[in-house]
Amino acid sequence: MNILMISPYFYPEIGGAEFAAYEVSKWLAQKGHKVRVVTKHFGEFKDYEVLNGVEVFRVRAKKIKGLQSLSAFPQMLRLSMRFAEDADVIHAHIPYPSAIIAYIIKKVKNKPYLVTSQGSELLDYPEEKPLRVIKPIIGVTLRNADHIHVISRALKNSIVKNFGVHPEKITIIPNGVDLNLFNPSRGKKDPRRKEKIIVSVSRLTEKNGLDYLIKAMPEVLKKIDSKLIIVGDGDQRKDLENLIKKLGIENKVVLKGWVKYEEVPKIIASADLFVRTSITEGLGTAFLEAMACATPVIGSRVQGILDIIQDGYNGILVSPTDVHEISKSIIRVLEDDNLRESLIKNGLKFIEKYRWDNISRQYLELYEKILSQSS
Repeated sequence: MNILMISPYFYPEIGGAEFAAYEVSKWLAQKGHKVRVVTKHFGEFKDYEVLNGVEVFRVRAKKIKGLQSLSAFPQMLRLSMRFAEDADVIHAHIPYPSAIIAYIIKKVKNKPYLVTSQGSELLDYPEEKPLRVIKPIIGVTLRNADHIHVISRALKNSIVKNFGVHPEKITIIPNGVDLNLFNPSRGKKDPRRKEKIIVSVSRLTEKNGLDYLIKAMPEVLKKIDSKLIIVGDGDQRKDLENLIKKLGIENKVVLKGWVKYEEVPKIIASADLFVRTSITEGLGTAFLEAMACATPVIGSRVQGILDIIQDGYNGILVSPTDVHEISKSIIRVLEDDNLRESLIKNGLKFIEKYRWDNISRQYLELYEKILSQSS
């Protein structure tokens, strides 16, 4: 099978959508399928490379807030139209701009396409507000897709409600986790270390609520000798740096920036706690990766995350904007050894069903279903 993937983000960028597109592409290539990926970048990565048998074509975009994908759109469309010639199916990861490109290809070349929703098409992320003007266009691309794949019940319900898509046209397949890469052996938690390490892996954007997590740290530091390490980068970095400086906790909160994907498991597995206080979330793959590394997790009480964190069983849920509740929960988990061990044990048990080979096989079955229906 020949598959064309179109995605605004792709490995080695850090995020659930990036990892999902990469892991599925890699698995398909290993099974003998031809996979090409058209994506964008800002000059940090190669314009073209082959990763584990997957051809990756990157289009340079401008770092203009809210207009990054728009600046890359013409060239992404040109490349995608060219590669669509011999593609059996088009897989658009994230509706804007990918599904728009796939829709145009279907109209011009009559190629079937699948849209994967990771959450941004809900258009309720704070940084996505300028894109609300194209909501009708996104609705057209979703309704004309041969099928839609979502990673959580929350996203399925939202697409049905907001875009009028029939539920039977939507399949839920969660993001998976590479358990060979993310596992307890990747890092060592030193019981003799007095300073507790709290880690968060996240793009630095408003929707991920990192400012609330940072604001919770002064209260945590009053009770526990600890340090917060945030892995990832984004357009909120300067604001977060200013907040850290304003709170006077520069030596206790580290914005580590982007790191190689292979280094992330070591950072997570070595930490005492993983926290991400997203204001809105499609699913939250980083929580699954933390569970796989035997690191207890604290997440937001929001749709998407509710699909994977059962409060008190495999993680702790908090209000994403309640600084007091966030700090209180962090202190509770770090001080209560029995609670922490219980969360770790149940998290490791829960993660088994999220192995990438199981998830990727479901994608392939979806492609085969789309091709059989379109022939």
